Amino acid sequence: NLMEQDGDKDRLNAAKEEAENAYKIKFPPMRFGQDNRKIVAISKENKITSSLTSIKGFGKDIGNNMFDLAQIQHNNFVDLLVYTINSNVFSSKFENLIKINYFEQFGNNKKLLAFFKEFTKGKYRYNKKLKDKTKQLRLVELHNIFNNIENKRLNFNSQLDAEKEILGYLQS
Repeated sequence: NLMEQDGDKDRLNAAKEEAENAYKIKFPPMRFGQDNRKIVAISKENKITSSLTSIKGFGKDIGNNMFDLAQIQHNNFVDLLVYTINSNVFSSKFENLIKINYFEQFGNNKKLLAFFKEFTKGKYRYNKKLKDKTKQLRLVELHNIFNNIENKRLNFNSQLDAEKEILGYLQS
């Protein structure tokens, strides 16, 4: 927690590696629905959950926002993204979170990345400034697009590259 507060993320990652190797402490992957606002020790399970703040370029807001989002029922990834746009908590960091499988409960990361690009830059991109009728038409199209993308993962090498780049360590 002190290293995280100091902002020394390289030193924090080195400490994680040492804890895993020397003390067999597990650091489960960060996932949507976990409380990743801060580092938390679960001593009974010999685990430490990481915080989103430990990722380079991520501030405290993203952890708080993801925790708050997880408290609200979202039926699917489309609804989650629409909610974030409409409630002003959408973040450019979502793409990196998708790459590290943070939103795994909604689908595999290759599928979610393809959809995220369509949602943000495609023909049927969504934003809250659209008229209500246009929003409804786009939502129908976006749901169809999401449902028609094959549920695949990034290939293993791409996954490892993404984790190393984003997290500074490998979690797969």
